[in-house]
Amino acid sequence: MISHLLKNGIIVTVNPDREVFFKGAIAIKDDKIVEVGPSEELEKKYTDCEKVTDLGGKVVFPGFANTHNHLFQTLLRGLGDDMVLKDWLSTMTFPAATNLTQDDCYHGAMLGLMEGIHSGITTNLDYMYPHPRTDLDDGVIRAMRELGIRGIFGRGCMDTGEKYGVHPGIMQTREQIEKEVRYCFEKYHNCEL
Repeated sequence: MISHLLKNGIIVTVNPDREVFFKGAIAIKDDKIVEVGPSEELEKKYTDCEKVTDLGGKVVFPGFANTHNHLFQTLLRGLGDDMVLKDWLSTMTFPAATNLTQDDCYHGAMLGLMEGIHSGITTNLDYMYPHPRTDLDDGVIRAMRELGIRGIFGRGCMDTGEKYGVHPGIMQTREQIEKEVRYCFEKYHNCEL
């Protein structure tokens, strides 16, 4: 017996043949897809189902992966939109990063991740800017874990760059950088495997 049969949908696969089943079905057992194919075939094969859902022509496709994000920036939306990137970074984003709290990062990440989930993103790589506090990473990772999204976290580090517009408040010594990267790695690396 299978747990769930989704039928009569447009099923976009990522199998080697890149098949699209225009009247397709998905058989699920214990939260795992066991088979994808034409609705007519799967309905005959799986007659004993806990739940059947008629998709009525809706499209089902694999989740998207967002491979470049700065989730805390959802808090800055609309500020400095008329600026070129260099000016925006030096007068808006970098100074804002010096004032972030763990709660800011958590709420910014929650907002960005929920918007992504709503758009079909199931995997999100967040590249957190260099920052002056050790616990900001925890806010982003906590949001990823609470939402259950596949999250990949990257930590930016800078020990120079002031002459190019980098705010001195986000620069750290190499010793601080190493300590914080080690902390993040030891606490979170493969934490959900």
